[in-house]
Amino acid sequence: MARKPYYIKTIKKLFALSGNQCAFNYKDKRCNQEIINSKGHVIGEICHIEAANKNGIRYNPNSNDDYRRSFKNLILLCPNHHKLIDADDTFSVYQLQQMKSNHDQENFTKINTDLINSATKELEKTYSSLIELISKDSKKKSNKELIESLIDTGNFRKAEEILSNSILKSEEDLANSALQLALLLELQFKYHEAVKQYEKAIKFYPENIEYNLRIGTLYSILDESIKAIEYYQKVIVLIEDKKENLELLPWVYNNLGMSHSSIGNYSEAFDFIEKALAIDINKFGPIHPDVAIRYNNLGAINKSLSNYNQAVEYYLKALKIDTANYGEASIQAAKRYTNLGAVLYHLGNYNVSIIYFEKAIQIISHISKVHRPELGNAYLGLGELYLAIDQNDKAIELNSKALEIYTNCLGEHHSYNASVYNNIGVAYNNKGNYEESIIYYKKSLAINRMYYDEIHKEIGINLNNIGASYLKNNSFLKAEEYITNALSIQLKIFGEKHFSTAVYYNNLGAIKSNTKQYREAITYFEKALRIGLDKLDATHPTILKFEHNINFNQELLNAEEL
Repeated sequence: MARKPYYIKTIKKLFALSGNQCAFNYKDKRCNQEIINSKGHVIGEICHIEAANKNGIRYNPNSNDDYRRSFKNLILLCPNHHKLIDADDTFSVYQLQQMKSNHDQENFTKINTDLINSATKELEKTYSSLIELISKDSKKKSNKELIESLIDTGNFRKAEEILSNSILKSEEDLANSALQLALLLELQFKYHEAVKQYEKAIKFYPENIEYNLRIGTLYSILDESIKAIEYYQKVIVLIEDKKENLELLPWVYNNLGMSHSSIGNYSEAFDFIEKALAIDINKFGPIHPDVAIRYNNLGAINKSLSNYNQAVEYYLKALKIDTANYGEASIQAAKRYTNLGAVLYHLGNYNVSIIYFEKAIQIISHISKVHRPELGNAYLGLGELYLAIDQNDKAIELNSKALEIYTNCLGEHHSYNASVYNNIGVAYNNKGNYEESIIYYKKSLAINRMYYDEIHKEIGINLNNIGASYLKNNSFLKAEEYITNALSIQLKIFGEKHFSTAVYYNNLGAIKSNTKQYREAITYFEKALRIGLDKLDATHPTILKFEHNINFNQELLNAEEL
């Protein structure tokens, strides 16, 4: 096992003082893009204040390599602002040093150490893999100690030169060099560039399981689920055909399933995770921690499908296993209690749901004296329960606690906060305070736009919620603008027959009705009814509501035409 490089220690210090936010703050333009995303993957980039090489911007010839790679000369930025400051010489060394200093002081000890350790754990594995690979490469073995030293101190440019300049003749040489460069790029969080190197290796060895798996994993980190699915599927075929690396199958099946889940392919997701579960039970037995993870993922998929009773069954199985392995007062058990609470209130079991959420809060608060995302999750879930039972002030109080926790340990603009802001918006909407609800819905929308393209379901939900509040506040033009945009997104993603599409049509019908455009209102309400009848029983309250809207507007139209 190779020793842990000094470079990784420097990264941990950068993370600890980052507040999990991009450090860019210039002329009142502040960026709060997260550095570590909700999956624990590093998506930020390390930038040199004084350039690392002679051709770089802000290069100081009187400095030295030790300083250039030191903590003082490094700043964590999002990819966009890294590109900006390296392309614009108006950003001086002094300005960036002040930017870094102010950011570090603001965020001292703000980010949770567990998040840092989780994010850098893979770095240590990648480092060990790279050193091991170089040790096996006869053409670079003589440079092993030099390369190791360069990587240890973060001198990646020189290490990359050595790896690139070796005499390469055979396909094996080229593939091996590409793999080494890919691992080196991963250590710098340059995932897109790393993928390109892995794909070079794939050209020579298309059936190499390791290379295909790394590409799939990186696409998963980059949230490019469709590409991740492509490579995970290829890996499964290779493993099954070659009968090699069979121990990887459950891990790949699970990742393939979660990638499908992330794009709404729940049926495929369920099938693949069930395959992972069957292999794990056969290999490890029924109470292994990996089995609990599979049950938990199957529970989450059933929850997404509104199969709440089945979700409870899977979450209880995961809880039983985690309690046996880690104890009832463990973080793992607390996570399962939170998940159970979130499902049970959908089934109307409010009292039991509250017990589970409060149990999770009690366990996590006892274990850790610093804020953890898991504690925020429990408060968020409990807040959603109180929304469901129309206790809106209590919902605002609990969601505000979740907001404080997420902000302290993940950063102000973390994706989790979008859910919190949306929930607070719902509570104010329920209270009839529509102007306040719009403020919070727009905060949620602003964060979601940092993470998603405009054609995304979360963006559509935000736009519809804003429009619905404008509708209730009698701002019909603004309401129509937002809900029309929401409907456009909905149709592109889910199509005409999805039930949420009916909700959007109903909202547009309400706008037309309030503006005395009764014929257009009836058209929208009829569209909503057709979709609803395909999903719900004819006696369902929602169906009766759609029918009432049609009949009421028909009466108004008839009266107008007399």
